[in-house]
Amino acid sequence: MDLSKTAVYVQTGCLALDRLLGGGLRQGEVTLLYGEAATGKTNLALQVSAQTARTGGKVIYVDPDQSFAYQRFYQIAPDIGERSHNIVIFIPDFFLDQTRIIENLEKYVARNTRLIVVDAVTTLYRVIPATAGER
Repeated sequence: MDLSKTAVYVQTGCLALDRLLGGGLRQGEVTLLYGEAATGKTNLALQVSAQTARTGGKVIYVDPDQSFAYQRFYQIAPDIGERSHNIVIFIPDFFLDQTRIIENLEKYVARNTRLIVVDAVTTLYRVIPATAGER
């Protein structure tokens, strides 16, 4: 069965990238973006979030890195207007907060949720040094 004919895609807002991805990001699947710092991963997340919100889809954006820059977002999507309410942003302060948000995502998912972004999932992860007695 050719899944590309039955798959639903989230458009990125960049036609060339959507074509390269075979239609966009596949809805219902995990897509991992990785790369060095300052290579555009967050900008792409903002672009896809804006595109999803423009089309009426709900976006859940988990931002432990606190990299969701509103000024940058409105540069990317100056026309977003009232549709910006379709983006729900969570900013956890600690790894445990992030864990609770991720574990409870289904409480926040609505019928029109089309995109969940977790920007920089490892930011809040810290190794807690063992005490001498625990070694």
